[in-house]
Amino acid sequence: MSSKVVPADEVKIASSASRTSPLALGTLFVSILLCTGAHLLLKNAVMVEGTFVEKLFSLPVIVGLGVYGTGTVLWILCLRWLDLSFAYPASAMQYVLIVAGAWSLLGESIPWLRLVGVFLVIVGVLVLASEKTKEEGGAE
Repeated sequence: MSSKVVPADEVKIASSASRTSPLALGTLFVSILLCTGAHLLLKNAVMVEGTFVEKLFSLPVIVGLGVYGTGTVLWILCLRWLDLSFAYPASAMQYVLIVAGAWSLLGESIPWLRLVGVFLVIVGVLVLASEKTKEEGGAE
């Protein structure tokens, strides 16, 4: 297995988006939205009548997989610009958005203990964002 040397101009591109730049954070946000939307599309697609194979090759599943793939490509870009220890926990907002979408779009009931868990995820993401803002601002 050989390691590839990254050209200097690619390193500049990778580091040109700071950890809290609008480009890096916007890409993370869009990635989260696309992956959330894909999960909701896939769930909706498999709720219709038909065999597993029919569902697997249905247009809604194919669109859902395409949306998920696009979100994944954006996620890979995020990994070039953001620390994984920041980006991955921030992506936990998908849990919150999926629960909200499952309730509002799919009509799922959400038990109160699950809502408590969602609230804790929101608090965790806010703590993470606050820490990152302080870190970028130089405060310790």
